[in-house]
Amino acid sequence: MKIQVFVSVLLLALLFSNLVYSQPARSSIGIGAGINQPFKGGYGIGRDRVIQGNIRLNNTLALMPVLGWETIAGGNNFDSHSGFDAGFLNVAAKYYLSKKVFVYVGPSGYVGGNDGGVIAWGGTTGAGYNWNFDDYSSIEFSLRADVLPAHMQAGTLIGLRVAYQFNFKPW
Repeated sequence: MKIQVFVSVLLLALLFSNLVYSQPARSSIGIGAGINQPFKGGYGIGRDRVIQGNIRLNNTLALMPVLGWETIAGGNNFDSHSGFDAGFLNVAAKYYLSKKVFVYVGPSGYVGGNDGGVIAWGGTTGAGYNWNFDDYSSIEFSLRADVLPAHMQAGTLIGLRVAYQFNFKPW
């Protein structure tokens, strides 16, 4: 809970301290990893690995396809759920509030989980911050919430992800 409050306050501080607005949306490709925790009890901290793209649509809007693998960890108590793995594809709309701060929302398709080969729909939403190293490289930090399909039985999870982005065009 402390980390969630800290990250929320940090994102709000970055939003209000960096309202520079000059064509923030860029096309890029990157790789990332993160941690997650389902809201439903009986699960431990999990992780994800992703390949993430950004397709610039205009100055403030990008399409963000994310292909990844989510691992939901089982709990350690006698009444805990067993963990599972699932592949996913998110296709989110990413809106830039400033040059470095963004929000996103979109549908997700999942395959796997507790029932193996089941394909089902979920959703994703989040907010993040881009830290630019130079004209072509940046690190993206995002706090996200994913709604998992009902057959996965984990409900909604919250996660933190870090991704390296290679930008195809300089500022």
